[in-house]
This record gives sequence, structure tokens and C-alpha cells, in this order.
Amino acid sequence: HPNTATSLNNLAALYDSTGRYTEAETLYKRSLAIHEKVFGPEHPSTATSLNNLAGLYGSTGRYSEAEPLYKRALVIDEKALGSEHHSTATSLNNLAALYRSTGRYTEAEPLFKRSLTIREKALGPDHPDTAQSLNNLALFYQETARYVEAEPLHKRSLVICEKALGPDHPDTATSLNNLAMLYLDSGRLDKGYAILKKQNSSAGLGKYYLLRKDYVNAQREFARSLSHTRNTGQPHFLIASLTGIGLSYEGTGDYAKAKEHFHEAINLTESQWRTLSPEAKKNFLTAQTGAGFTRMDAYEGLIRVLLKEKGYGYGKTSLAVAESVKGRLFLEMLATREIRGQTKEADDVLQKDREYQRSLMSLKKQLEVMETKARGVSPGTVENLRSSFSQKEKEYSTFIEEVKLQGGELASLITADPIGIPALQSLLDPSTTLLEYFTGKEATYAWLITKNNIKAYEIPITEKDLKEKVDTLLLPNISNKSRRPMPVMVAVPSSANVDTTPEERERNRRYFTEAGQAFYRDILSPVEKDIKTTNLIIVPHGVLHKVPFAALSDGKGYLVDKYSISILPSASVLEYVVKKRKPFLGTILTLANPSTDYVPLGFAEKEGETISKLFTTSEVYTRNRATETLAKDKSTSFNVIHFASHGQFNERQPLQSGLILAKDTQNDGYLQVHEIFSMNLANANLVTLSACETALAKVQGGDDLVGLSRGFIYAGTPSLLATLWEVDDQSTSIIMESFYKNWLKGMTKPEALRQAQIALKKMPQYAHPYYWAAFEMIGDWQ
Repeated sequence: HPNTATSLNNLAALYDSTGRYTEAETLYKRSLAIHEKVFGPEHPSTATSLNNLAGLYGSTGRYSEAEPLYKRALVIDEKALGSEHHSTATSLNNLAALYRSTGRYTEAEPLFKRSLTIREKALGPDHPDTAQSLNNLALFYQETARYVEAEPLHKRSLVICEKALGPDHPDTATSLNNLAMLYLDSGRLDKGYAILKKQNSSAGLGKYYLLRKDYVNAQREFARSLSHTRNTGQPHFLIASLTGIGLSYEGTGDYAKAKEHFHEAINLTESQWRTLSPEAKKNFLTAQTGAGFTRMDAYEGLIRVLLKEKGYGYGKTSLAVAESVKGRLFLEMLATREIRGQTKEADDVLQKDREYQRSLMSLKKQLEVMETKARGVSPGTVENLRSSFSQKEKEYSTFIEEVKLQGGELASLITADPIGIPALQSLLDPSTTLLEYFTGKEATYAWLITKNNIKAYEIPITEKDLKEKVDTLLLPNISNKSRRPMPVMVAVPSSANVDTTPEERERNRRYFTEAGQAFYRDILSPVEKDIKTTNLIIVPHGVLHKVPFAALSDGKGYLVDKYSISILPSASVLEYVVKKRKPFLGTILTLANPSTDYVPLGFAEKEGETISKLFTTSEVYTRNRATETLAKDKSTSFNVIHFASHGQFNERQPLQSGLILAKDTQNDGYLQVHEIFSMNLANANLVTLSACETALAKVQGGDDLVGLSRGFIYAGTPSLLATLWEVDDQSTSIIMESFYKNWLKGMTKPEALRQAQIALKKMPQYAHPYYWAAFEMIGDWQ
């Protein structure tokens, strides 16, 4: 009966609020089942039950389970009640809040706006629910640094709450606190402090004192905040409090205490990470938690403290922290490609891991409630809970160790461990140095790793300044004859698709050279004096993935004149590209100048035919024969796959980036990233993308990237030769022929590319980096 469902829901809500999540989940599910049976799967009461269960999942960090329930509830409300009903607004708000909490801001914004519009119309501009929507949209703007848009919304929300609910209502206090945090974020510290002091907001006051560099008072306030958040058990606020107190201890020079709290915040983040879907993981680390902090702040704080402390082995330990967040989603995909969901054993491991996570979260919340809130609870009850929690932790640790012993691939289903630093060094040969970057809010960090040594550096350039410098380098259009009708640099999404005059182009090229020298001074000069090898593997971070390192110059010569350069998305990926090495069989598949709606590539066709003659076994397909279908069917069998075609990078939807091939009855001719991920390149030793912008990828939270290069490495090739911008058709043909000749003589792939680039830039008409610096060797350096 529906009344039974209501009672089940009420009891579930009680369990939910006191941390008895396992019991709450069971009752929420029973209530949902009754509503589905009595009213049907598309009734508003069913939507309410779905929202309740999704709320439980969201508050306990089980975002991947919450999302489909929120989506179902939204569909039901829109269909049953209409697109302008206040219940539809609630469902929109719930889904938007989930997206915001995991950093999926592009998806969150339109939902928040729709929810606000509906509530203003259905409930009125002065309703408390309207105030909630105003507050949520304002917080979204605040988190994305759109302070001018956020402030009037916060103020409107506050006025509504004061009028409708009174000055002492909790929602009014929340609105005041949010406005105060906006003032702090936008630099109006005194205005923020006046509100926070009146509200006695511990986290807000802690943030204020941090900004004032009053670290002793910041410690005190964040300690109060930490005590409170431990009681409430909300993971994102707990991470914020731990991060804040860690930063406070760092400020007073108590590095041991700072590390302790940063580690706890990181451990909590890691436990949440394992419950997320790949989609939810993309921006999870950079999403805000509370008090203006992100989950990434604890990792950066730990790196910074380790470098300040300079304890034994600090280079290795700080590098390990950086590696734990760099490209980890891509790393997990590589590790689990052949096993996730493919065997019963893998499914059982995943299920058991989730059960342990839920049990630990529930026991921890129950223990906190019993210790701090319950009255008349016998000491034996608390001790039993402590014992149960401790025992479950030991069981979980044992489980993880047992899974790890079964093999790396199976273990990677539940752990995202980066490569160990000794193992990383063992993969390097004596002639190779790995240069890894980590871009932080206040500084940029770098490590030089050789077979026998590690050096760490702190470079005084902020993340904001670094982005501005990359824009300065890449925004001006330096292109000549591009592989698209409109020559334009699109490494940065705000660049305009406008051609330039010859005079503007020459001026831009001089400007590019000057900016490259400035970038060299900022990023490379602090470390280059310690580079003693000729092979250089660069592991960028964040916006540095878009930088053409070969074109950076000290004023005397370019970096390409000194080193054979290869690029990796993270140092841990090195382990996988080494495993993907295959013997060279001398076979090449070439697809050149496919028939498309774009400008024909005459030199690309000649390029394909010339290159294919260098190999013992080759197949060349041009024009109407160079189809997407053929690429998918034939690529499995060849050692080298060469695409000489147009390519497109889609910054907004990177999975829709692709290579433009000829279409046929089976495929549309647009080989997109999501399709490349499903290809099988088991025999590939090298994939060459002699096309435009094929090395570009959108940088997601935590330095995960989505683009053509990641797709091909995932599909099986250890090496990828790709481009950072639109390249010239004729010069590309020259450099490609030279590269293959060098490689077939026995040079490593990066050295073969380097020699080809040097040879091209010696030709007066191709001396500028535009013609040769776009090419990158990604992956294996052999």
C-alpha cells in the first residue's frame, strides 16, 4: 500500500540522517518498488522515491548510481507533470547539483537556469524554493569565478529568505554565508569577514584568516570546522576542512601536521574515486568541495610541503603524489581494457569492493553519531561499533592486498596506483631523461628523472600566469596553407576562425618566436642546466599539453636542436607503451587524400605513395577508396598505419574530434575518438596522423585528456606521430618522407622526427616553427 511506502521512506530518512546507510538504502528501495508497482514506473510518486534514493547515493559519494536515478525522475516529472511544474524544477536542481559536485559545469549550468525559471513562474519570485535556485546558480557562478554574475543572485536569495523565512532561519544563514564567501573569493575580505564573524562560520572564518596569512587563527577556525564536519559525515565538506587545516599548519611551518591532514583529505578523495563512473571522474578532482577548495588542493598542498620540507627522498615522494593525479582516468582505462566487465571474476571484485566501501561509510557515520549526539547510549554499544569499524577496515585492506597479488590488471579494477618510482626509473635507459611538470595554483613544479637520479624544482609561475603565457604563444594565427579551408590556430577555444593577411601573418610569426623564447626562460631554463642526456621525455600537465616544446628557444637555438623529444600524458603511461612495443615487420597501411567535402590534399596523396615505397609490404588507398570502413577493417593487420587527411579537434566535445575520410554505405567518413577507442591495433608499432590538430586533447580535471592521440594509444599502438595545429600540406609531405627514411635507417622514432624537423627548418621557405614544430612523437621513445 502507498501508505506503507510512506512509512518505509520516513524510516529510511531517519537511518539516512544518522549514517545507517545500508538500512536506509534497503527501505528506500522497498518504498520505490511499492510506488512502481502501485502507481506505475512513470508516476510522480515514483519520481519522488527515485530522488530520495539518488539523494542517499549522492550524499555518500556514489555518484555513478545517483545519476541515472535523477535522470529517470526528471523524465517522469516532465512527462507526468509538465516541463514547467515545480517538481520538474526540483528534479532539474538535483541533477544539476550532482553535476556541479563532480565538476561537470557545462552540464550543470543549463539545468540550474531551467530550474530557476520554472520556480519563478510556478511559485513566484519571492518563494523560498526560488531563493534556493538563485543560491544554487550563484554558487555555480562563484565556483567558476563569474563573481559579477553571482553577486546579484546571492543578494536576491538573501532578501527572499529574510522576508519569507525570517532573519534567524537556517536558510537565511546559509545565504548570508554564501554571500560572505563570494566577498572572500573576489578579494573583498573585510566585507566577507563582517558577515562571517556575525554568523560564527568556522570554515568561512578559517578561509578569511588563510587569506590574511593569519595561520594561527586559521588553524583554530578550521579545527572547529573539522570537528563539526566529522560529526555530519559529509565527505566533500570534510575534505574542505582537512584541506583548510592542512594549509594552516603549512603556513606556521608545522609540516608534519600539514602532511597528516593533506593525507587524510587525499585518502577520503581516493575512497570516493573508486565509486565513480568514468564520466563522473573527468572533473572530480578539480570540482569544489567547500570554503572555495577543490579536491586537488590537498594533492598540491602535499607536493608543496614535501618540497619545502626537503626530507629524505622528497623528490621521489613528491613525484609520486603528482603521478597519483596525472592522467589517472586514462591510466585506469589502459589497465582495465581487456578485463573490466569481461569476466565473472572481475565483476565479483568490483561488487565486493563497493560493498566494503558502503559498509565502512555506514559504520563510520554511526560511530560518529553515537559518540557525539546520542544520549543514554551504553559504552558497550560504542565500543562494539568501534570494534566493528576496525575489523571491517582490516578486512578491506586484506581484500585489496589479495586482489593485488592476483595480478596488475585485476588489481587496477579497484586501485589506481601509479607506477612506482623505482619501476619508472628502471624503464629508462642511461641516455634518457624524463621531465615531468605539475601546474599548481601558486607555482609550477618540475622533476627531472633519470635511471639513477631524481631532482625536484619549484618554478615561481602560477597556473593563471601559465595559461596567459600559453594564450600569448598560441592565439596569434601563424598558419599559411592549412589543411582546412580557413587557416586558424584552434589550440585555445576562444580563437577566432578568421584568415589573416600576409603582413599580419609575418608579424604573428615574429611574435610567436619571441613568445617561445619567453616561455623557454620561464619553464625550461630553471631545469635545463641539469639535463645531461640527448633523449628527453616530457610529461606536461594541464595547459602545457598544448605547448610545442620543440619550438621553444633560448635565443641561440631551438629545443629540437638539442634533444630527441617525446611526449607522455603521464609517467605511469610509460609502463603501458613499453608493453605495447612490437617487432618491426615492415608493413604499412596508408590512407591519403580521401575524397571529402574539404579542399583536396594533392601533396598528401603524393606523400602516401612515396612513403609506402619505403616499406617491404604496403597498401595505399586514396580518394574514394580511403574510407572509414577500410581504416577500421584493415588497421588490425598492419605494423604502421599512416593517415594523410584532414583532421578536426573539437574542444567542446573532444570525443567528437576525428579524422575525415571517405564515406561509404557503412560509415559516414568521420572516424571519431569514441570509434577509435573500440579499434584493435594489436599489431601496430606506429600510427601517424599527418593531419591537422591531431595531438590536441581537451584537458579534464586531474589532467585527464580526451583526444585522438589517447584514442590510438588505448587502441594498441605504443607510438603516435601527431600535430598540434593546422600544418602546411607541402612541407608536411617533405617532413614525413624524411621521418620514415630516418626511422628505417635505425634511428629511434623521436630522433628520426628530430632530424626531419632540423632538415626542414634549414630550407629558407620552411625555417619558421610553424612548418615543423607542430609535429609531436607521443608515447614510446624507442
